[in-house]
Amino acid sequence: PFTVTTNHLTLKVLGTTFNVSAYPDNNQVMATLETGKLQVKVNEQPAEYFLEPNDQLIYTPATGKIQRHKINTALYSNWKTGGLFFGNTPFCDVLHTLERVYGVKFQLHTSAYQNQSLRVHFNKDESLEHVLQIIKILIPGIEYEIADKNIYVK
Repeated sequence: PFTVTTNHLTLKVLGTTFNVSAYPDNNQVMATLETGKLQVKVNEQPAEYFLEPNDQLIYTPATGKIQRHKINTALYSNWKTGGLFFGNTPFCDVLHTLERVYGVKFQLHTSAYQNQSLRVHFNKDESLEHVLQIIKILIPGIEYEIADKNIYVK
């Protein structure tokens, strides 16, 4: 076994295929198990979680909340082939991911969407413009303007 350590989680790999999403600018840390078995410990908490295939553990550091779900792991492994899947993902985390994938910077001029979450799948090679059009359909009233590598959300 080997151990993967993030700012908030310690994952002990017990012969497995898994994904971990632990970007410092995201509100949640996720561990998703595809195959095998995975032991997860949240920093400074005594409990350990043993994930089975198709299990996902979501930890929200700001609240200390830990959620465990059965999911379709194929959706969460899309990033390996260039696709993106957001399953009830906080809007700010979606924007951070889009910044990394498309090399842009989002500028929020409103806090109206801070409690919004998105559940959406984007295929490999979707253009940023198409992604933004879909987000506009999913979040009525959202407006944006693209200026070079900056996207202004109103």
